[in-house]
Amino acid sequence: MKDLARYVDPFLGNGDINLPQPEGIASTWFFLKAQTGNTHPGACMPFGMVSSCPYSGAYVTGYGLNCHNGSGKIPKKYDKYCASGFTHFHHSGTGAIERYYNYFKVSPLTGNINERDKLWELENETARPGYYSTELRESGIKAELTVAEKMAFHKYTFKNHGQRNILIDFSTGGLIFENMKTLPKEAKIKVEKINSASGCVRMEGMLIYVYAEVSGSVSSCQLWQDNELLKDTVLSLECESTDLHKPFGVVFELPEDEGEESVYFLKIGFSLKSIWQARENMLSVAGNTFDDVCKRAYNTWNEYLNAVSLGSGTEEQKTIFYTALYHSLIKPCNLSGESPFWEQKEYYIDFATLWDQYKTQLPLILTLYPDKGRDIVNSMLAAAEYSGKIPHCLLLTDEFDSLTYQARALFHFTITDALHRRIEGIDWKRAKKLMVNDIMRMENIEFVDKGLLHPLTHTLDLSGACFCIAQIAEYVGDTKTYKE
Repeated sequence: MKDLARYVDPFLGNGDINLPQPEGIASTWFFLKAQTGNTHPGACMPFGMVSSCPYSGAYVTGYGLNCHNGSGKIPKKYDKYCASGFTHFHHSGTGAIERYYNYFKVSPLTGNINERDKLWELENETARPGYYSTELRESGIKAELTVAEKMAFHKYTFKNHGQRNILIDFSTGGLIFENMKTLPKEAKIKVEKINSASGCVRMEGMLIYVYAEVSGSVSSCQLWQDNELLKDTVLSLECESTDLHKPFGVVFELPEDEGEESVYFLKIGFSLKSIWQARENMLSVAGNTFDDVCKRAYNTWNEYLNAVSLGSGTEEQKTIFYTALYHSLIKPCNLSGESPFWEQKEYYIDFATLWDQYKTQLPLILTLYPDKGRDIVNSMLAAAEYSGKIPHCLLLTDEFDSLTYQARALFHFTITDALHRRIEGIDWKRAKKLMVNDIMRMENIEFVDKGLLHPLTHTLDLSGACFCIAQIAEYVGDTKTYKE
């Protein structure tokens, strides 16, 4: 296996696009899309459940400098890269998709808990597939991040004199801009031991469970809310509680040191099922060092990138190519085994949205990684059975019908593409039934009755979907549905 991951530059795509100034008639044109890639350099796995990245609250991933934007040159919120901590679950390559994640912010502190939102300037940033590191200016802290399938692994090196803490903010969500924040609807946190805590938070209708454990000498583990440390070892906040609007979480107090370098590791397991499962996911790397997990993530990326071998090209061209392939494999996000909605194992999210994916990324996955393509199709069929429709956009929420105004029935093309390739492990009769049901929904009734639906692009989408259904009906011998 070749080391192709060395060509990946995770920083490509999260800065500005360097386009020449338009001249002549081109200077009068409207530039439809934002001139940036909207990616992030954080640690993640191929189709990984978990990512970990610095958080400034910038648009659209939570990392970087950008204000909210939709077209042309990008206005800046910050003039230097900075972060108040490191969050989990990030979008990659999307636009305004209304749900922005960035949950469970971890802040290494050299002061008390009221410094949790202080922005530290990032210095000496480095990243490679499955790994990110930076130094927080003036704090004497070096942060390193890596991930496994369902857990994040943090490494913090402190060099400061005096106070040292590792704080987890359970109330973090979304971006810093108006109408882009996510507030928890309920929460429960428990101090487990002097070096561990567990809890769950309902964000965007989803209960997300965590189990966190610090390795190294720890003086105490305490709950906090607003700017106060709590004496209780359990914090429970219900849906109607106004206390949910106050920040809350857990803080691990570390021994004070007179400038001696000390290293601490934080492991966080995540689950959508239970605290027990979150702990099991954290323990999936038991017996492995931070470097072991980092190496495994890098090797996993190499396995995926080796699906394509370039026979020629410059070093720069290889960097562009393999970085693009890397970005193509970050989403959709594989949450298999974690669905709170159905028993079937396959569960993929972050189709955000299918009109960006169904003719581009998803055919690439079906071509290079047919097993993943099979699981993605089966996951979407399960979503259709659960919700009564084949979603157009599927995120880490309990909603299955968001952004439906964009297009109709686009995943029909992906299902039929899988049939065209004769990918095994898909129940085609089940697929045909769910696809027919999706076309016959009330919101498509004008198309069903008259063959026309506005906007006209929806008519094109649904006509193509009918062609797709016919192919599957013919394959399974359903002549009636084929003719219809």
